[in-house]
Amino acid sequence: MKFALVQYYLIFLISFVSFDSLAQGNYKQENYGNRSILLNGNVTGSVSDLGLTYYNPARLALVDNVAFSINAKTYELKQLELTNTFGENEKIKNSSFQGLPSMVAGTFKIPRWEKSHFAYAFISKSRENSSLSYETGLVLDEILPEFPGDEIFIGRVTLNNSIRDEWIGGSWARLINEKFSIGVSGFFSTYKNTGISELNYNALHSSDQVANYNKEISYAVDSYGFFWKIGGAYQTENLELGVNITLPYLEVSTSGSFIYNEFLAGIGSGDDIFIYNNFSNLNAERKTPLSVSFGAGIPIGKHKIHLNTEWNNAIKSYMPIEIPLLESELGTAPTFSFEEERKAVINYGIGIEYYISPKFSGFLSYSSDYSSFEKNANIYDLLSREETDVNFKTDFNHFGFGIDMSIKTIQLILGATYSYSSSEFEQPVDFPGSDIENVENQVSGLQQSRWQFVVGIEIPFLQDEIDKRWNNMLNNK
Repeated sequence: MKFALVQYYLIFLISFVSFDSLAQGNYKQENYGNRSILLNGNVTGSVSDLGLTYYNPARLALVDNVAFSINAKTYELKQLELTNTFGENEKIKNSSFQGLPSMVAGTFKIPRWEKSHFAYAFISKSRENSSLSYETGLVLDEILPEFPGDEIFIGRVTLNNSIRDEWIGGSWARLINEKFSIGVSGFFSTYKNTGISELNYNALHSSDQVANYNKEISYAVDSYGFFWKIGGAYQTENLELGVNITLPYLEVSTSGSFIYNEFLAGIGSGDDIFIYNNFSNLNAERKTPLSVSFGAGIPIGKHKIHLNTEWNNAIKSYMPIEIPLLESELGTAPTFSFEEERKAVINYGIGIEYYISPKFSGFLSYSSDYSSFEKNANIYDLLSREETDVNFKTDFNHFGFGIDMSIKTIQLILGATYSYSSSEFEQPVDFPGSDIENVENQVSGLQQSRWQFVVGIEIPFLQDEIDKRWNNMLNNK
């Protein structure tokens, strides 16, 4: 078992842990609002639940009896398959099961503004926390080519990736006439993105000495700012149309931190490494694109077809964190390519709302989800060879299905979505003493699939109680 094989374990672990962060280059990974989830977000012109705060605030003035809404719980089963990672044509599979981001939303009125409609929403836009560790156990093999014979080796790898983005805000809408309305949503976002990797290798070689290699890399981006959405909606008995513009992220405050520590001892004279760098309060940026969505709802008898298309603008190359030049007490300090750049993408989708009875409706949907990444600033870049951009361009296809049923005074929404992608990436290489540093990187295949299971509740009588208490509070003032 050479360092090269340890490398393969590392690549697999990083791939598993970083699945969620790498999907940040896609714009249709998560949806909000009970029916909107099952329709895969194809609802810009026809949203009928409180997902409208996200998809088109103008619909708030056209939708009757929007109920207090809870995405009671959404779970996902995520599967990942790697090929050519541990050897040619070999496959490795792994899976995980976890809860997903949710939304709580409701409406309220202000008596003095009778023509205006208001809603509030708390959206967990992203809550991802993946961590994994691996230990080789004691291995007897020829690992260090500098020394004859076998070495006793043990290696440990610890990886963690966390992305948390919480939105709190609300929507305002107003009827211009009986068919047309406008609306605005504003959300305050608190965002934190962290990545950590720790490598620890120890080998007892033939000279009865211990060789140690330790490497720690971590980064963090903390950002506070606003997202604004501007919508318009038009509705007749035979057609629903809508447009929604999402403005680029308005940054209030963003800062970054970066740690790079690397130590190597016991290999031999002239090969030792002692590098220690710990930076805080670094210049950092968070950028999101201008996007414009168009949608239509077309009633066919008691059924409805939902059509949608969305354009996301490009983002020029920038550095999420400005990493300073690293200093080294002993050895050569590395440099990194840590940039992000996105291309413009257009996604499209269709949803079908099928009427079964006054108490039952069914949903079917499809949505494309093309990756926008041209350059992807991720943990791979920090673990790969110097100035190597390990880019992931993963295109997804999303499918959805479910039912909406009335049980006395409660609306219950049940269903699932399925997503699939297949892509290739170049394996990163960065191991001291490895005999394959100058060999052209091999290509691995990455297949990802995900099931989301949706249980949603809408409670009209609870919304009535909220309205009552809100009006009493305003009248008391």
